[in-house]
Amino acid sequence: MSKIFERIKTIQVLTFVVLFFNCITTNAQTTNFFGTSKVQSDGYTGALYQVKIDRSKGYTYVQIQQVPTKNMRRMNSVTPSFNTKIKSGSYEAEYLGVLQNDGTIRRSSCSDNWGWDNVKTGESSYFITYVFNGAIPPGLTDFSLIDAGSYSGCRGYGFSNYTLNNPDNHPKTGLSEYTLKQKVDEQNDGIVGIYEPFDKSGYKLGCIKDGETYKIVYLSYGGTYMSWWKVGDVKATLRPSATTGVFKGDWYMADKSINSDAYIFFDGNTLKTVVAGEESGYLKMYPTGSGSISSGSQKSSGTGFAISSNGYIVTNYHVIQNAKSIEVKGINGNFTRKLSAKVVVSDERNDLAIIKIEDSRFTSLGTIPYTFRKGIADVGENVFVLGYPLTTTMGEEVKLTNGIISSKTGFKGDISLYQISAPVQPGNSGGPLFDKNGNLLGVINAKHSYAENAGYAIKASYLLTLMDLLPITVNQPSVNSLNGKSLTEQVKIASNFTYLIILNDKDNQTSSSSNSSSPNISSSSSTQNSTSNSDQQAATYYKKAEELWEKQDFKGALEQITLSIEASPNYAGSYYFRAFVYLYGIRNFDNAISDFNKSIQMEPDFEGAYFYRGMAYQSLEKNIEAIKDFSKVISLNKENTDAYFMRALVKSNLNDRQGAISDYDEIIKREKTAKPSIYKMSTVYNNKAYCLVELGKPSEALPIVTRALDLDKSEAYIWDTRGEAYFKLGEYEKCIKDMDKAISIEESDNSYYIRGLAKVKLGKKTEGCSDLSKAGELGRLEAYEAISTYCK
Repeated sequence: MSKIFERIKTIQVLTFVVLFFNCITTNAQTTNFFGTSKVQSDGYTGALYQVKIDRSKGYTYVQIQQVPTKNMRRMNSVTPSFNTKIKSGSYEAEYLGVLQNDGTIRRSSCSDNWGWDNVKTGESSYFITYVFNGAIPPGLTDFSLIDAGSYSGCRGYGFSNYTLNNPDNHPKTGLSEYTLKQKVDEQNDGIVGIYEPFDKSGYKLGCIKDGETYKIVYLSYGGTYMSWWKVGDVKATLRPSATTGVFKGDWYMADKSINSDAYIFFDGNTLKTVVAGEESGYLKMYPTGSGSISSGSQKSSGTGFAISSNGYIVTNYHVIQNAKSIEVKGINGNFTRKLSAKVVVSDERNDLAIIKIEDSRFTSLGTIPYTFRKGIADVGENVFVLGYPLTTTMGEEVKLTNGIISSKTGFKGDISLYQISAPVQPGNSGGPLFDKNGNLLGVINAKHSYAENAGYAIKASYLLTLMDLLPITVNQPSVNSLNGKSLTEQVKIASNFTYLIILNDKDNQTSSSSNSSSPNISSSSSTQNSTSNSDQQAATYYKKAEELWEKQDFKGALEQITLSIEASPNYAGSYYFRAFVYLYGIRNFDNAISDFNKSIQMEPDFEGAYFYRGMAYQSLEKNIEAIKDFSKVISLNKENTDAYFMRALVKSNLNDRQGAISDYDEIIKREKTAKPSIYKMSTVYNNKAYCLVELGKPSEALPIVTRALDLDKSEAYIWDTRGEAYFKLGEYEKCIKDMDKAISIEESDNSYYIRGLAKVKLGKKTEGCSDLSKAGELGRLEAYEAISTYCK
């Protein structure tokens, strides 16, 4: 346990941020050095005189002063080689040429014989200005001029460690990803959200409403590190057009220069930008992709389908999220009336919700004609989708699309999703995905606008898990009335159980505290002091919680870490710590999961939070959720062998022993470099061997379990595994010898049971029956069946 807690970082002091504090961006920023630091040459000195950043033109001008130290008939200017650049932070700009008197730029280098005639000692009027292709972004203050020289030996000046007057006056929101999500939750209108690029080297962006328009907010960048971009910086300000979801905007380029001719398109699920002729696409990742864009009290819609005759209907969480009222059309084929419904259970993480008809006019949905598909569909299988896309233009008649399973995983390898080729549109969200026999495969939840015919559906197994949380037991249909019928007949039947979900008056009102875009400075200052005190208080509580944890005072630790969170609620590590206390101290797994959720919401790539949330799910026997979390850990860090180990254990619980063996092999491949905290390598070899025994491959298991014993002879379960392998091979004497060793270390029902059967096989009936009786006493029910067979 102590190793685990080495991962918990000391609380960091949080800084107060002011929302929507905008500063004026100037077109040019100049720093004068006036040649104070000179480089001595033969007959003259050279010095950095001035650096001018011109953001309107996208150039940086570097002016060099040369001063004669003696009278000269000719003083040549020092012109840089073509391998010259300027550097500030991680920003670099390449040399373009020398600025001419007429304002043009001439591509010039050392070989040009530029200079001045008849110069006099001490004259200070000789300047040359280098031009670089790029304006140093605001906030970067260190400056160096670097000339690597040419092959011919040409080399110009080099200056290092100068400080620019270059304040960070770029507009900011002050939002972190966590506080941006909070704002999105307040404003949710189908446009605001978090968007990730289809290209891994692109920007991760947030979008929030600001008055009557929107701001795009920088969150991260997957390409070359840009030190001048900070989380919360404004990436674009948008101006609405006459078309819903289409904007023109001021887009800040990589160097933070403005392009005022940018076009931005939202369709509820994706964001597309056209800037400087370049088109980029982004998929909405938070809130989970919505099927339509609404504004104010505008109605929106989605699709749902029946899972029981008494009114339970499945749809997406994002369809019903924040809805003030829910109505269902198409019940028993009737589109002239709308029946009221309410949310019964939901799963935001997997984008699922189950609603129930609550209307006095409702009688029954009828017998459900389709069954749930067992297992995972294969790539290439034929599928079809029913739904109500784009009802404002396409009408309220159910629409059919069909295609195939394109992939067993969804966007960025998400194992909870299928990728399908059947076309889907906004409004299809929540609709059913069927296989060719009419079995329910999944629930439609998103489309990929920038890949031809690529949509996503949540696998039915996740729906079954959510159904377990319903207040009544919903029995799955045992008869599939669609099987064996033509597609036309299947659609006629299934469409009567596929409904149009209408959401009214979505609540998009923001709280009064966030309406002002320019908070009062004095109140901001007082809040700054208050926040600082709160952070110090939070750190004190946190440290006390750590001390109490070490003393195994779990209730005391829980009280102190809760006080820490109340004092400063925006630190993911605090929720992570409290979740850990719930998980391993208090043993309240549901509370642990809730706190892990919060830490993940604040830090979406929080590897440890995913891992231990998986442990909590595993403790609750929510095996699918556990596997998903351990898989997420592996996607973040393929060297996390603890995650492979836990995923293997859960797979074994689900009887996927071949899958478990694959995970154990991943650990074995990393045996020399692995740094496990929850397993021993002997256990890995043992568990792989036992999986092979259970798969009926005891001869393959023997060398592997023997390797486990080479590593550790002190564990009873390893001797037990080899003993069982010997039993399956009919080598009963060796089996008994290994089980003797296992029982001498620790008694177990399996060791007595297998040893008893081995003794019976060798004709030692009395001894064998005694072992079987002992196995029964320890809880092995099969032992009593063996007794009735062999011990009469």
